[in-house]
Amino acid sequence: MAAKAYYYSLLDAAEKGIIAYHWHPHGNVAFPHLHIGSGARVGRVDLRNAHIPTGRIAMENLLRMVITEFGVAPRRGDWPDVLAQSQKLTSSSAVDRAPSSQSALPTFPVSP
Repeated sequence: MAAKAYYYSLLDAAEKGIIAYHWHPHGNVAFPHLHIGSGARVGRVDLRNAHIPTGRIAMENLLRMVITEFGVAPRRGDWPDVLAQSQKLTSSSAVDRAPSSQSALPTFPVSP
């Protein structure tokens, strides 16, 4: 299995975006990135509109995060083992092999 792109979103109860991880290498923003949505209640509009660079995100890491950090109830008691096994099976995927373009991004100072 090889990932060619991904669009992962975490929504609140009102279905407002909290965070979204995107990687669409053939789009206008080709590097893996994070969006902070209005559901995160971040006041800075520039952050809500930004494409914040990240490394590539495995689905298993996202699921692990929502269970451990956001209190989402897993459907199975053995979820850590299931996610670990799935990640082993997909660790040679294109998501893991593709070179990261993150290191090529410029940095700029941001005013508060």
